[in-house]
Amino acid sequence: MAAYASFDDLMRDGFRLDGREGLRFEDILEAASRIVDDACEVEPDYFAPASDQVTLRSFEGGGTRRLHLPPYAPGSIRYVGYADGSPAPDYTESGGWLVAAPGNCWPDGWTIEIEARWGWPAVPADIRKATVQVAIMLAREDDPAYGRAVVSADGGASIVRGRAIPPTVQMICDRWKRKNDLVIA
Repeated sequence: MAAYASFDDLMRDGFRLDGREGLRFEDILEAASRIVDDACEVEPDYFAPASDQVTLRSFEGGGTRRLHLPPYAPGSIRYVGYADGSPAPDYTESGGWLVAAPGNCWPDGWTIEIEARWGWPAVPADIRKATVQVAIMLAREDDPAYGRAVVSADGGASIVRGRAIPPTVQMICDRWKRKNDLVIA
């Protein structure tokens, strides 16, 4: 699985570490990336950059002229056809959708096979920033200096850790959820 930010991104955002901690942060950055996926309500690696390789994916038609696709590198579609080998209708690409030519549709329940370079041209900047913020939050959870001391009625004290994701991250993910909820019939 891909991490949406790098150790260098952490350093650029002002989080200071010594070089030995870089290996630990590779795992934290990957975990932060999955938390961002979950908060945006998308599948794991949704925001990953497109690979150089064209791969085949299958989709199900919905009986409309529009077939929504996950992110792919613009111009990278190499093949569109039905699983039974019959050719797909003529189409145009439009903002993450394949739009069948007038008078055609993507038949409901039919499997459409598409070869493309799946993924983003680059990780969206706001997702990279959200990943950095979550990674910093995860790193600080283990540091007592960032815990909150709570004193109980009997005088005992404990450190409380763990918080919800930062508000800025939630705002970014809410915006992506709204984008992904858009359905055009």
